[in-house]
Amino acid sequence: MVGGILLLVELRCLEPWEEAHGKLEEIKETEEGLILCMSFGNVCIKDKSLIDRLQELKGRKIAILRTDIEGKEYLVRATEEK
Repeated sequence: MVGGILLLVELRCLEPWEEAHGKLEEIKETEEGLILCMSFGNVCIKDKSLIDRLQELKGRKIAILRTDIEGKEYLVRATEEK
């Protein structure tokens, strides 16, 4: 709530073989996983083990791909240098 106004922010959970890309602005940890606040909106991922890797990429443009590959459910890459 901001100034007495409730703000609803869209949260997109990636489906297998769906990719999100944009500037990673903030990372929030929840009970279920992580919320990535990106330049275009928010993305939820269910793999908390990526938090250290994502912290390193904060402020950079990234791409994150959800897969159905066991042990590699999310693939992350930086699309530009810092």
